Amino acid sequence: MARHHGLEAKTARHFGVFRFRLNQVAIVDELAAGLAAGVEARIVLGALAMQRLEAARSLPNVTDVRGLGLMVAVEFQAEVGGAIVSDLVEEGLREGMILHPAGLKHEVIRLMPPLNIDEAVFAEALDRLAAMMEKVTQTYAVPR
Repeated sequence: MARHHGLEAKTARHFGVFRFRLNQVAIVDELAAGLAAGVEARIVLGALAMQRLEAARSLPNVTDVRGLGLMVAVEFQAEVGGAIVSDLVEEGLREGMILHPAGLKHEVIRLMPPLNIDEAVFAEALDRLAAMMEKVTQTYAVPR
């Protein structure tokens, strides 16, 4: 076995181009396997986010919870959504979280965690966000 940048690769017994190609194939295979595992983990974390935030649909002024993978968003009613999101951003900063407002009237909170986030840390952040949303949305009572 040969090692290249920390990756093991099978080498041919002869010298030349073919040995190099075999090394390349082995390295690409190992990288692809690692990438697939990383993508799978992000899908699992995205499902965790959707599961934890599903209860937010019943909060006052929440109109949608949506996402794909780790790109998750919570949308609030347009009339008060900007104020809710502004309050959530401020509360998030006090809690050590950076929340990203989005939408035409800044009525959406988008989650964009780092791709290498630990599942336990992400779960805690989701719980804290859910608690913040429950607290902040109660102050803006707009009937559905």
